[in-house]
Amino acid sequence: MRYLLDTNAVIALLGNHPLVRQRVRRVSQLDIVVSALVMHELYFGAYMGVRTMETLRNYGQLRFAVLPFTLRTRNGLPKSAPTCNDAILPSAPTTSSSRARPLLAI
Repeated sequence: MRYLLDTNAVIALLGNHPLVRQRVRRVSQLDIVVSALVMHELYFGAYMGVRTMETLRNYGQLRFAVLPFTLRTRNGLPKSAPTCNDAILPSAPTTSSSRARPLLAI
């Protein structure tokens, strides 16, 4: 079974919430994914916060696959939504400049 973590779950995990950490440890890291939208929310929050670099270093510790945001269309309507099986491993965010970085490098 694969698990899709939402933003609150990732924040709780990074904040060492005991119940969340316990549940994540019970499953294989390969069975946990986060969506590209969750990653966007996390990076947006990091760049809007006061401890940007510290927060980005914490995000760098995440080793979960990222479920890409894609919308396959036919006649303007969604044809199919991505599934957890579509997840790909994320690349580490670049740190070449202080503010102008991609939100997600996949």
